[in-house]
Amino acid sequence: MSSAFTKIDTRISSDCLVRSMGKGGCAIGTDSVPEPFRIIDLDHAAAPVGPNAPKCDYLFLAGADDGRLWVVPLEMKATALNPGKVGSQLQAGARVAEHTIRGVPLARFRPVAAYGRKPHRRQYKKLAEIRIRFRDIPYAIVTTTCGSSLALALE
Repeated sequence: MSSAFTKIDTRISSDCLVRSMGKGGCAIGTDSVPEPFRIIDLDHAAAPVGPNAPKCDYLFLAGADDGRLWVVPLEMKATALNPGKVGSQLQAGARVAEHTIRGVPLARFRPVAAYGRKPHRRQYKKLAEIRIRFRDIPYAIVTTTCGSSLALALE
């Protein structure tokens, strides 16, 4: 796993690395997440994405128990989730992830949306229908609540 992080560390600036995730009244904990891990703040000026490009809030990368790399784009909303907007932000995060982990063959991908107020049933249904493509494979969005640990979304 150290070789994966060696490759990743050469592609990102340490200035955009953070140890916790919280924005706009929503925070997600890192207790019990796999180690080692990196959290890239995609809103930081040094992040590997253009300043006006669509993006999610964070890209979480961690060593998985099975030797693969966890790749988790994360979008956080203190209010309810807008399915279309969240989907496009997570897809943008998936594109950043593909570039960032280029050359790392094994990955476990999990797009995550955290919310403070539970989405209306119709919004939740639309969100459940959205698929985020990573390495040409579609993945469903996993939802969690603000204040929870990211480890719950990785189960």
